[in-house]
Amino acid sequence: MLAFALELRNISKSYQHVNVLTNATLTVAPGSIHGLIGENGAGKSTLLQIAYGLIKADEGQVYVDGAKVDIMNPQQAITHGVGMLHQHVSWLEDASVLDNIILGDPVTSVFYQNSQQASKQLEQLRREFGFPFSLDTLINELNFSERQLVDVLRSLYRGVRVLVLDEPMALLSQEQESYLANLLTMLKMQGISVLIVSHKLASLHLLCDVISLLKSGQITETIEPKKVSLAHVTKLMVGREVILPHQNLPRYGINNTTAIEVKKLTVDSVSSGRKARGFPLLDSIDLTFYAGEIVAIAGLNGAGQELLLSVIAGYKAFNQGELVFLGNKNSANSGFNIKRMRKLGGGFIANPGLGLNLVDSMTMVESSFLGYQREYSGWLGLFNKRDLNDDCYKLMQQWQIKPMAPQMQTSLFSAGNKQKMVLAKETSRSPQVLLLDQPTQGVDISGVEMIYKALFKLRDEGCCILVCSNDLDEVISLSDKIVVISQGKVTAQVDTQSINKTSLGLLLANG
Repeated sequence: MLAFALELRNISKSYQHVNVLTNATLTVAPGSIHGLIGENGAGKSTLLQIAYGLIKADEGQVYVDGAKVDIMNPQQAITHGVGMLHQHVSWLEDASVLDNIILGDPVTSVFYQNSQQASKQLEQLRREFGFPFSLDTLINELNFSERQLVDVLRSLYRGVRVLVLDEPMALLSQEQESYLANLLTMLKMQGISVLIVSHKLASLHLLCDVISLLKSGQITETIEPKKVSLAHVTKLMVGREVILPHQNLPRYGINNTTAIEVKKLTVDSVSSGRKARGFPLLDSIDLTFYAGEIVAIAGLNGAGQELLLSVIAGYKAFNQGELVFLGNKNSANSGFNIKRMRKLGGGFIANPGLGLNLVDSMTMVESSFLGYQREYSGWLGLFNKRDLNDDCYKLMQQWQIKPMAPQMQTSLFSAGNKQKMVLAKETSRSPQVLLLDQPTQGVDISGVEMIYKALFKLRDEGCCILVCSNDLDEVISLSDKIVVISQGKVTAQVDTQSINKTSLGLLLANG
């Protein structure tokens, strides 16, 4: 019998007296794709980070190809053939793909780093696996999906034998997700083992040879997905069958009360670089959104849907046109911003990948009231810390955020629990308008159910909700209407009841 490509044996880890992993054992077979699932806060990312040497286990051992190894840092992991694709990666934005990949390689000259051999090897790998960018492309010209692929190319260049991926599909469109799945299958055919964490259970069910369940810090089940249904996998993880709620039929707003009007709104084009465009990023957009409806703004990557949401939120500026937000008229030079948007009765949850919603270096209670500080300031501007802590704890209870520790540093919470806290913070204030970019990213299936129910409740109370999501199933499940954007223009507006996933995909593809 072949030795396991990777074995994490009896791993234990705790933070601030909170047990995250307890004698967890996971084995990954050679040349296989192994999925790791679990609810938010189960310890999945922690286990992966131990395998890559980013954090040290309190107890346990790591084996690679059957041999016990000490992995105290990422460099040692790389030496033993373990590579990792992280949820959040820092890049040298103004440097090329090549320079970012060879960063950290041994210097072979007294005066400079000779990249000729590396360039030759990387170009061969790029062609072999079909990576869709050149080595001289600047990182700041790549989208999120392409940056992930640069990370995969870097691991291949370093001789990876076990590739670990933490939520790689969270921010990908369906087309990008399909590309990544095909690439991982190619790696498997080359004998490379893949360990992947994702909350997209349907995708893992199709992709993986084996799926392990991490629950309460331990591996409790390992199954072959081809032998069980997707519903069975979901029930294993959550302990019950989860059927995501759909919108009630039909919805056309409350008394047609206008919440947002966008009139001839334009954002000028980018004039240079790989992302240069000969047309405006947003081109004379005319839209009206009503109280008591959920509208999904959909489009292919870079089509302009997320930019439109950011403009309406006051996060990004516009160059021409008018934005009427809850009766407040704003021109291009009126200085409309997030602060004013919130003061008028709006809420905004940015794309989690931007890192704008919470501050990792703060405690969760400190992060949870950012943007709403005045609500808790008393005499001489001092904060009522007891009220802050109590309110944060109540939100944690309501939204099942684990651990329920308001004073714990934000960075120690899982991505899904962070996202639930952001949703809890914004929805608890009963906004008149709520703007959401990728609202369920990194959230487990039971958390998604909770989010949907909260948004439907807000909508039924008269809130106007605008959503951007890369998940077409979510777009259809959550929205009453769909606005399709292509190349900065509105190309279609449809009632959700009149469309299915296939026809929506065609609308997006054909513009």
